[in-house]
Amino acid sequence: MTHPDPAAHVEETAPVDSRVQAAVDRSAELADTTPDEHVAIYESVHRTLQEVLADAAGPEGTGESPGTGGEGDAER
Repeated sequence: MTHPDPAAHVEETAPVDSRVQAAVDRSAELADTTPDEHVAIYESVHRTLQEVLADAAGPEGTGESPGTGGEGDAER
């Protein structure tokens, strides 16, 4: 059974966080591994994507990117 390459479906429309690209690349390994190895790959990808989303949410889930000054940023 042939599995599609997940990386083949990613459109290059904007810069991609290197961690997201690494997760996509890691998921591409599924085709070359046995099903019992899939769980470790899925967990690794999931953990990486959770970290990226947590970072994007900003400090304490405020929705602000790390390093932003908050509400005053829009006035600059």
